[in-house]
Amino acid sequence: MNDDEQSDRSAKRGRQRGIFERPKGSGAWWARYHDEHGREHREKVGTKSLALQVYRKRKTEIAERRFLPERIRRRDILLADMIDEYLARVEGRLHCCREYERYGRYWRTAFPGRSLRQILPGDIERYVAQRIKEVAPATVNRELQFLKHLFYVAMKDGLADANPVREVKLFKENSQRVRFLTEDEEEPRLQDAIGDVE
Repeated sequence: MNDDEQSDRSAKRGRQRGIFERPKGSGAWWARYHDEHGREHREKVGTKSLALQVYRKRKTEIAERRFLPERIRRRDILLADMIDEYLARVEGRLHCCREYERYGRYWRTAFPGRSLRQILPGDIERYVAQRIKEVAPATVNRELQFLKHLFYVAMKDGLADANPVREVKLFKENSQRVRFLTEDEEEPRLQDAIGDVE
């Protein structure tokens, strides 16, 4: 049974082989296939019918040994679009979604209209140099970790070639905190334990 017959059978069952929608309900369809060496490839295409056409075309190219992944025109994904997609993926799965949305807003503001491939380590370092004047080092670190993981996901999906955040060093954090004793309970117990100090 060839891929087209499998695809037709899957279509009759309500699913179509080699295409998927991510995030669900977004209308953004992807083609997914394996080349002759077993490597998986994914392409974000657009509509469902177009994704099915691309999937069939790629399978034909692979069968005829005409498939050259480097020749596939790769669209530049905007950072803002990748943030939206990433937040849609983690929504409801992570307890820190609200913080992620806030980090996403900062990065959108920092790099408006920039694609993932246009963001370089130096750009991030300049942002960090400005941001550290406004907030604590721990906050900057969380924002960097968010962006680093976002690029990691983009690389897994074939949307980015490198992770520029890997070149940016995190700040040392002060994990100490100031804690005050409660006057009614803790302070008298501490004084009893210490005794009279002359």
